Amino acid sequence: MLQTCQGYGLPTTFHEALIKAADSDQTYLATLKELLKGNSKVDTNFSIKNDLLVYKNRWYIPKDEGLRRTIMKAEHDSKIAGHFGTYKTIGRVRANFDWPKINANITE
Repeated sequence: MLQTCQGYGLPTTFHEALIKAADSDQTYLATLKELLKGNSKVDTNFSIKNDLLVYKNRWYIPKDEGLRRTIMKAEHDSKIAGHFGTYKTIGRVRANFDWPKINANITE
């Protein structure tokens, strides 16, 4: 499901969930607004793609534990390879996504 995110393509249902989560995260919205205004104080690693935040070329995930869990579960459970360990899962998730304390969340 989430493998299609690489290269900036997002499955429609995931894209909708990401937009809904972003609309509920005031910090996310504030960063997006400041970027749109061209505020030079915003971390230069942020950019905007398809009206959503990208951090270091990875989708920046709003503060939504359900959405983050969905991402972690999808990248941890592979129908072909089985369950990945912590480090492999961190690498798979970080290839396409970012959020504060991502490594700690995945390790939990």
